[in-house]
Amino acid sequence: HVWPAAGIVVTSLISSHLLHWWDLLPSSVQVAFQSYKLSGEQLLKLSDFSVYIQPVKGVSLNRFVTQYTGIDEKLLAKEGIYLEMAKKQVIEYLLNFNFQDTILLGWDLMNDIMMFNRLFNYNEDMIDIGSFRWVDLSKVFTKLHNLPHSISLEKACEMYDFTDPDFHNATNDVVNTVKLLECLIDKFKVNKVLYETKETTVKKSIKKEKSIL
Repeated sequence: HVWPAAGIVVTSLISSHLLHWWDLLPSSVQVAFQSYKLSGEQLLKLSDFSVYIQPVKGVSLNRFVTQYTGIDEKLLAKEGIYLEMAKKQVIEYLLNFNFQDTILLGWDLMNDIMMFNRLFNYNEDMIDIGSFRWVDLSKVFTKLHNLPHSISLEKACEMYDFTDPDFHNATNDVVNTVKLLECLIDKFKVNKVLYETKETTVKKSIKKEKSIL
């Protein structure tokens, strides 16, 4: 079914540089979403989505991503699915939304946008991600608080006195982004937070990235 005027889909992707010289760019290992409907100044939760993605056989995760996120090969072997199945599930989830009325929102979005492009558009064009409405909450946060530069999600959460010990898991990053969004809406009101700030522009023809996945 399609959720009418869903309002906001909050997104986070975790990526890893894989240990092969020909894979110079990161590859997704976890994708997470939460969707919300706007009702006045309130966010009403509609759905959750999360998926782990297995690297191809014989490819190892970068050690850094395991230390940084807690995602290791054992977890991916147990809960991860193959890339083609992950792409299908992500597309099926996103097709629930009318993107003319829906914002894709995240924290420091450029990596997420690049990973979306790699996920869907290596070897063939599947989705024009430039047609989505992207809002980078880190830029909104920076502007509303008159900060000289953007800060990490963790630092932003500290400013509002809440923390999560496991920030760099995609699901927890989404949860913390939503908490910050609710704080900003409560303080500055929804129009100022979501509709009076510039959307993140994405070049329509993002360079095609080659992937071994």
